[in-house]
Amino acid sequence: MLRPIWHYSLPTFLSLFLSTSIVVSAPWPLGTLTTNSLTDPSCPSGFNCHGFAVSCPGVSNSIQGFWAIAPHQGTARGFVLFFTGGDGIGWWSTQVPELNGMVDELRSLGFTVAQARWVSSWLESSPGDAAGQAHLACRPATLIKYLHDAYYLPMGITNLLPGMAGFCISGNSGGSAQVGYALSHYGLDDILDVVVPSGGPPHSALAKSCMTNAGQECYWFDLGTLEFIDRGFGFFNNNGPAVRHDASFVPRWLEESVSTGGNDYYHPATRVNFIIGENDPAMQCISSDYYNRLRTNGSPLLAYQIAPGTPHPVYSTDIGRAMIKAAILGLTLTSPVYTNHQFQFYVNGVTNTNISYIVQASSNLTGWVPIRTNPGSFKFTDTNAGKYSARFYRATSVP
Repeated sequence: MLRPIWHYSLPTFLSLFLSTSIVVSAPWPLGTLTTNSLTDPSCPSGFNCHGFAVSCPGVSNSIQGFWAIAPHQGTARGFVLFFTGGDGIGWWSTQVPELNGMVDELRSLGFTVAQARWVSSWLESSPGDAAGQAHLACRPATLIKYLHDAYYLPMGITNLLPGMAGFCISGNSGGSAQVGYALSHYGLDDILDVVVPSGGPPHSALAKSCMTNAGQECYWFDLGTLEFIDRGFGFFNNNGPAVRHDASFVPRWLEESVSTGGNDYYHPATRVNFIIGENDPAMQCISSDYYNRLRTNGSPLLAYQIAPGTPHPVYSTDIGRAMIKAAILGLTLTSPVYTNHQFQFYVNGVTNTNISYIVQASSNLTGWVPIRTNPGSFKFTDTNAGKYSARFYRATSVP
């Protein structure tokens, strides 16, 4: 099965990259994480669980949670942290039985696997506290930074090429919001090598989702979700601004959305790989706002994939899990050099005799022509690049 990763365009890509105006303001401050001795009887088999609490600026209530760690096997290759959707109160690996096998495989490939769960909803403020979802996302962002420093750095992994994990985070639906806000608002792209949001982020465009403007129907939230959004702003009476579609609240929704309120959408060394279910049209609509914001701002290591025959929980199908795993392991086009009308790049992937990597080229993003196939990673020079006004590339793998 072909798994498209992303496109490079030469010389169009380079001209866009060099001419884009990059505006980055200071990231929002992280919170304070303190460990505790609480135990979790639901700790997944094969993991060691640790209790913690986190408090954040601009949020009145602190929140408790647990992280679970399963160490890598053999030579250390990377660290992967998973978040669950919705309130985030469940363990990622317990959502479907097949995820246990995915954990085992990642560990066998040298990845320490971690997952997080919250004792109460990370997306809820307290009555009267108008924190908002982005401010509440300080909670997972603080945990991400803590686990990076406490577990990943001591692994001593160096000499990574851009887009290789490294330190990777992933989550589905509300879990994809936890990883998305870490980039958009909290400036963690300096420690994140790979970010894999699946089934979201659903908080990409809150102003569109909480209003009922004509032409934006695909963004609209249902009543239960609107009530959930309001609780993030301190409204627990089921009659908050989202339920009422209160236009005066639009500036707050814009501030608290992943795609509109952030301070940084240019991530030169972080690979961001969206995976959305084919049977999830609402999230295809909503998540595209964040993807397009990253694309417009020139983030070069960017992918947007549709998982065939897959619903909102991308991890629930064989192809969805395969795409998440492939995104973590990383098939990347890196180190582009354009000289003498030739384009040279590296295709980096997993060393596996059962996987072949294919470079395809196109001048219009529709007619893709294979130009090189190779088992394992390789360097390739396209001597035909100079014949085209625009030349797009993508790397795929089989099977």
